[in-house]
Amino acid sequence: MESSGLSGTVADPVALAAAIRQAALGVPGVAAISSGRGFLEATYGRSMTVRGVGVGVYDGRLVVSVHIVTVATPIPILARRLRDVVGSVMGERAARSPDAIDVYVDDIVLTASDGQDGSG
Repeated sequence: MESSGLSGTVADPVALAAAIRQAALGVPGVAAISSGRGFLEATYGRSMTVRGVGVGVYDGRLVVSVHIVTVATPIPILARRLRDVVGSVMGERAARSPDAIDVYVDDIVLTASDGQDGSG
């Protein structure tokens, strides 16, 4: 994501992305953070890259993108929880709320306990 438009809004985009990543991992139903499918989603800094979380400004809009791997769970409920958590982190660490919080489900992990393993 384009980070040049973040000055005055986010003091340290990489630290913000890392905090979002950590908070997202704590949401029930999130198995992992994904780097993205088809393209690499990341926030880049001088000494650190946070993969799977993008923070940027597009046409004046502050946008946060989070790519996840989930367990079998209702996606709309999970997306709402993730947006709430990301919004809380932004409220604590940014000068403004995001205009959009995009949640991408890159994979779903099915386990035998889900009854989805095909063993009938």
